[in-house]
Amino acid sequence: MTAPILEATAAVRARRRLPVPPWLTGWFVAPVAALVAVIVGLLIAAIPSLMTWATSTSTTSSWTAPVRITGMAWLVGHDVTLTIDKANYSLLPWGLLAVWGWLCVSAGRWAGRRGSVMTLRRAVLVTAVFAAVYASAMALVSVVTATATTHTNAARAFGIGLAFSAVTAGWGVLRGAGLVDELWDRIPQALRVALRGALIGVLALVGAGAALLALALALNFPQLLDIQRFLDAGLVGGVVLFIVTLGYLPVAVMWSVSYLLGAGLGLGGATVISPFVSSPLPTQLPPLVYFVALPQASTPLAWALPVIGVAAGVVVGLVIARGVRTGALARLATAAGASALAAIVLAILARLSYGSLGDLRLVHLGPSSQLVALLALIVLLAGGFVVSRRTTQS
Repeated sequence: MTAPILEATAAVRARRRLPVPPWLTGWFVAPVAALVAVIVGLLIAAIPSLMTWATSTSTTSSWTAPVRITGMAWLVGHDVTLTIDKANYSLLPWGLLAVWGWLCVSAGRWAGRRGSVMTLRRAVLVTAVFAAVYASAMALVSVVTATATTHTNAARAFGIGLAFSAVTAGWGVLRGAGLVDELWDRIPQALRVALRGALIGVLALVGAGAALLALALALNFPQLLDIQRFLDAGLVGGVVLFIVTLGYLPVAVMWSVSYLLGAGLGLGGATVISPFVSSPLPTQLPPLVYFVALPQASTPLAWALPVIGVAAGVVVGLVIARGVRTGALARLATAAGASALAAIVLAILARLSYGSLGDLRLVHLGPSSQLVALLALIVLLAGGFVVSRRTTQS
């Protein structure tokens, strides 16, 4: 009597461990994963707004206010432009994308493991459904949180959500299904080397930009303390300010990368800050931490900063030389491809770091993505070309 019961129990447990049928993978597992990523993301975005609402001394504030603020904060964290009284705020803390990206990757991994994702075609289906649900949720939140004076663009929210979730969740699905190696093996060897070189080039330039930013902040530490005393945000305000500061960190790093490349950046439309241009800073700048790192004037030492980009190109050239051994022409072509890919990535990051803060004096803030891409391509190619020539002669 006991044996049949044990066999039946084992069969039930085995059925529970079976993957979801293929026809349900895209239409059940992917939407659930996307909705979990959306809900958890909104809950995270609700923490600062709920803290502010709970500690507010205003007796007229309704519970709907933090709900709307939560939805808008979630959208703003995806780099969706916020409009307040016809003023656009598009220079946003897109560093928060790392949080939403981690959620989408984790949800995608769950969908890849739990679903019947055995092929790349099935992975594309799961990713497409995930992205459609995630983007639709962003558009819905945009519509629901809109008021007469404050709103976001639902179409832009849908487009950003579609592209963002397709990349992040797609990577998660591939990892969860164990298809990363299969996809990598399908890429031609030369393109794999170029992708690796481009990644190294981007990381080298971003790392150099972060180091330059840290040095500038350290040299202006007294001004940082003055800003903190001026804001006097308190405990809750300090937490919110800390989150916003972290969110703007990638923006500040990309401003630094643009500066060291020689592309510089614009402030308010009339001011350009560059190693090769001396221009006084605007007097009306928000009390943000990163603004104290802006150089007051150009110096001869700053003229040598683009050499850092050439050094990054040398590193790219070394990666190409170790991965391609079929001749100088092939190495040069691969180095050119890697430099072009790195320039495209940097242009996208620079575009995310460009925008306005509503006020007419604070429009057109940040670097030119086209100029960043052009100068990055030049310096990376210069360094890679030098290494390729030396490798050939040896």
